[in-house]
Amino acid sequence: MPKQEPHEKEYYLETHPYVSFGDNGTTASLDRFGDLIQISQTHSSSRSGLFSVDLPYIDEPYYVRIRAEQLMSAREIDGAGICAYTFSPHPSFHESPQQVKYEFIHDRWPLFTLEYDGGIAKVLHVAHQGIIFQQYQWSAKSDPIHYSRGSDISVAAKLLIRDLDFMDRSYGFNEDELHENYSHRISEDGYGFILEHEDLFRNDKECEEWEKFDSVFLAVSIFINGVAQKLELSDIDDDPVIFVNSPEFFVVQGHPLQITVGYKILVRENDWDGNSFPITQDSLCAMHMMLRETSFTRLEFSRNVHLDFIMRRNLEHILSVCSIPTLQSYEDGIALTCGDISGHRIVNSASL
Repeated sequence: MPKQEPHEKEYYLETHPYVSFGDNGTTASLDRFGDLIQISQTHSSSRSGLFSVDLPYIDEPYYVRIRAEQLMSAREIDGAGICAYTFSPHPSFHESPQQVKYEFIHDRWPLFTLEYDGGIAKVLHVAHQGIIFQQYQWSAKSDPIHYSRGSDISVAAKLLIRDLDFMDRSYGFNEDELHENYSHRISEDGYGFILEHEDLFRNDKECEEWEKFDSVFLAVSIFINGVAQKLELSDIDDDPVIFVNSPEFFVVQGHPLQITVGYKILVRENDWDGNSFPITQDSLCAMHMMLRETSFTRLEFSRNVHLDFIMRRNLEHILSVCSIPTLQSYEDGIALTCGDISGHRIVNSASL
C-alpha cells in the first residue's frame, strides 16, 4: 500500500455510490464495499471496441436498462462482487463492516477503509498496463489473526466475458450464459488462473466474410506481501474458485498482510498463447513504481472543500474513465463516453 500524504485524504463520502476508475481504456467499477462489479478493456477484436468481465447474474449488454439497474443494485450487496475472500477465525470479519470510508489517491485511485471489531482492511484499486490491481491490506487491532493455510484466501471465478455490443440481440458470443463455450484452468507454471470464452466471431479485414474465431481470456494472479503465489482450482457447485496454495499466514499489530489480485482481459493472439502468463511480479512492481513516481499537481477549483473535491474528482473521472482510446489503425484518437458503469456507450442524450 503506497504511503499517502495528508493532503491526499481529506474527504470521505457519506453516501453509497459506485466508484469507477481506469487508465488508457482499462476501466472498472466498484461497489460500496470495494468489490469489483465490472471490468472493461478496449480491444480491436471486439465488435463494440470493448470487452467486459461481468458478474454471473448481470444481463448481456443488449438489455441496456435492465443491465444498468442490475449494476446499480450490485453496488449495495456485500460479498457479491469480484474480490479476494479471506476466511478469518475472527467472527467480526464474517459480518458487514462497522464503517466504510472512501478516499482517492491523486483524485484517481479509490482507497476503501473497512473497519471491523478485530481489525481494519484497506482496499486500493489501480489500473496500470492493462491490468486491474485489487490490493488489500489487513491490519489487526489487538489479537493476531491467524490464517491456518493459504486456502483461506480465495477468489470466486464464476464470471462472464462479454462484448459490449448494445445493438445485436442475437449476438451468440454474449448469449453464452450457461457457460457452454467457457473453460477454466490453472496456467502451466501454476501462478495464474485462466478463464477462457471461446468462439468470438471477429471480422478479419483480409477476408471478405466474417469467418475467424478466437477466444477471449480473463487472467488472474494473486500476490501475498508482494510475492506471486501458486494457485489451486476447486469447483464448488460447478463454479470455479481459486485458492492460494501456500503455508499459513499471521496478521499481527504493526505487520499487516498485503494481498494483491491482478486481473487482465486478453484475446488469443501471437503474443500470448496461454503458456506465458501475462501478470507477473514485475507487473506488480511496475504498478507500485508508478504510484511512487507519479507527478501529481493538485488543482484548486474552489475554496469550498466539498465543492473543490467534487470538481477535482469529476475532472479526473472524465480524463481517466470516460476518455478511452479509439481503435483506429491510421491515427490515435480519444472517444468521450458515458463511463464504465454505462459500458462506455455513446448516445445523444448522454451528459457529464
